[in-house]
Amino acid sequence: MADPSTTPVSPFNPAAVQVPRDGPGCSKPLLIGCGLLLLLLGAGIVLIRVEAPAIFRWTFHVAETSLTPRLPADATPAERQRLHQAFAAAGRSVGADQADLGNLQRVQREIMTLSGSQAALTHQQLRELTAALEALVIGTMESSLAPRLPAGLDAEERRRLHQAFAAAGAAAGSDRLDVTAMLRLQGRISALARSQGPLARKDVSDLTESVEALVQKPAAPAEPPAPGPGKQVPQATPPGPVVLLPARAEVVQRVGGAA
Repeated sequence: MADPSTTPVSPFNPAAVQVPRDGPGCSKPLLIGCGLLLLLLGAGIVLIRVEAPAIFRWTFHVAETSLTPRLPADATPAERQRLHQAFAAAGRSVGADQADLGNLQRVQREIMTLSGSQAALTHQQLRELTAALEALVIGTMESSLAPRLPAGLDAEERRRLHQAFAAAGAAAGSDRLDVTAMLRLQGRISALARSQGPLARKDVSDLTESVEALVQKPAAPAEPPAPGPGKQVPQATPPGPVVLLPARAEVVQRVGGAA
């Protein structure tokens, strides 16, 4: 009887031969799993990209909902309405492709700081939060316009537009900023940012004037009313002659001499 260890393998009933795997690598099921994971990850990124505006608006809505009950008890309806408008406009801004990251981080810091306490907000905190949100809106408008400026726009026109946005950002949160005009301008710039091709120089000039108009100039002091017909403006009475009194020593000497 032949030794089984020396008997050759029959070609009609070959034994399973295991080939050892050397080096790194994934098995076939693991490769399929990795592929599916990458596919789902890619789909998730696309979904987040498409739904980013809605996600950001929802985030700002949650922040506003949590902070509104903590506003100062004596906050005016105008202050409450302005904060609500700022939150809504900021939610639209962060959904844009050219969001102002610097001011976005400022808003995040403000919200995180205020969320760390349950105490009522002070008027100063209310103004700072409103200013941060409005500055985000203004900064995003400028960054959205930057890629659309015409190549032939000279440095002076670019500087004027930048200075107008900087002045509007500095006025954020104050009475000098025309909030209604800012909201209208945001919608106009959002529509221009979605169009194709560079802006015309006439559009840039019109936008610069609109941005400059966001900051309201202080009212000039009122002039005195003009006199009506037949009335004369009263003239100031000229001063009379100046009488110089003698010095005290001279007066004493005259009185003593008279005595």
